[in-house]
Amino acid sequence: MAQTLEDQIVTIERSLGERMIDHALVIVRSWLNELGENNPYEKAFDDISRQYDALFESWLTSDNTDHDETLDRLTVNTYRLVDEVFRALHRKRGIELDSDMLFSEANIMTLIEGINDESDFHSAQCIAKLILLFARYDMRIDFFPDIQDAFAAAVDRIGDQGERVFSTMVAFVAGYDSYTHDMQDIVRILPDTWIYSVLVGESEERALRMAKTYLSIGFMDLLWDRIDLAAQYLLKQLRKGSQKPIDFINYGHCLLLQGDRMMAFENYRQARQLCKSSKDFFLLFRPGRRPLADRGIPLEQIYLLEDQLLKS
Repeated sequence: MAQTLEDQIVTIERSLGERMIDHALVIVRSWLNELGENNPYEKAFDDISRQYDALFESWLTSDNTDHDETLDRLTVNTYRLVDEVFRALHRKRGIELDSDMLFSEANIMTLIEGINDESDFHSAQCIAKLILLFARYDMRIDFFPDIQDAFAAAVDRIGDQGERVFSTMVAFVAGYDSYTHDMQDIVRILPDTWIYSVLVGESEERALRMAKTYLSIGFMDLLWDRIDLAAQYLLKQLRKGSQKPIDFINYGHCLLLQGDRMMAFENYRQARQLCKSSKDFFLLFRPGRRPLADRGIPLEQIYLLEDQLLKS
């Protein structure tokens, strides 16, 4: 089955994140073919292809230390070409694009300037859009140091060690349930992104705040190695009357890792009863399989639990 445009752009982002320019150019070539002859992007495409081939030939025959710098520059130029052709292809197909979520150096710099706007509302909008853009285009940000430097300077001017921007990120994660599928995908990848590492850094306090925020929307990902903290938080939520199946499941995971198999099963069973179907339950339960196994719970025990829960 042919890739959709969205699949193709994901492939390109991954390829260029690893500076595999030829992989990206194969897709761009197919886009240019669809745009037809005499499109305005052929020269840029040919220039990048020629320079990339020349770089490879040079790499084969010399130890020139400029190779990495040249490869980075070509990667940036390929990103720029991809964005231009991607927009042109959408125009040709009559597909409307969400301009707020497209990567544009000029627009991003404008948003960065807006962080320090006198209007708190406009500043907050700029911060939120930047967090989303930096998360979505995480792999390419490394190739745009000017953007990184400008963002760091803008945050520094606020004078709160980035607390306002970090709090916006926390609020964004906390609103997970109200987001579209695409936005939920961004929430899931956020802990592995550049913007997350910048705002959390080495701060244990911020790391815990964010971990508990993720736990509040059902994701144990940031606390699998701090089961004691996760258990304390989840027990408090359940005592407050939480009826969210994922809270019972995650607390069950904590208990299982702490060696209390009977109480773990009781919490899983409670979650199963709260779910409308076994399918709904296992959609929540099964992402925990691998982390549990990685931390010493034999897969055979996990399968045994699942088998018993099917009867509940």
